[in-house]
Amino acid sequence: MSFEEFVLTFPTSTVEYQLLRSMENFVGSQLFVVLVAFLKTVSFVISGFLLVLIVYFYIKTNVFGEKIKSIKAVVSSKPTGLKKKLAAEFHDVKVKLGNNKNEDDRQAVIKADSCLIEALNAIGFKGKGFKEIVSEKSLWSSVSAEKIIKAHEIRNQAVHFSESLTHAEAEEAIASYEKALKDLGCL
Repeated sequence: MSFEEFVLTFPTSTVEYQLLRSMENFVGSQLFVVLVAFLKTVSFVISGFLLVLIVYFYIKTNVFGEKIKSIKAVVSSKPTGLKKKLAAEFHDVKVKLGNNKNEDDRQAVIKADSCLIEALNAIGFKGKGFKEIVSEKSLWSSVSAEKIIKAHEIRNQAVHFSESLTHAEAEEAIASYEKALKDLGCL
């Protein structure tokens, strides 16, 4: 149905007819095309701005944003303060282990465990139990969760029964802690 036929289907006054004619002329004009293009562009820019604003506030106000920051701090390729500190502390652990003395082995295992816990806390695993955190399979590639838990049990044994810790157990625990810290990007 053409516009002419449409107009003829209902009774119109001269004013209504003139109004419909002027609307038809406006919709068919170049000005209308430019106006629609302008409105599309403005709405696209406003939508993009609002989307960026939503993402910004989501990251700033959500725990997810905090976890990203802490993971980035630990795993970034540039040596950060935490990475340097953990690397230095773990070097001391290896030196103590090399002394082959029972007390040094005990201190080395305890210190290695505290290094791992500090790294996990920096990533954002605060407030959870050790076994619960370690059981996250996505964290480990070169060491199993069971070996880390066993190393933690050796650490508990070293704290409570210091005389029963053997050098071989200490070496095994330190090796597990070292692999875990490497998996986290701290060594």
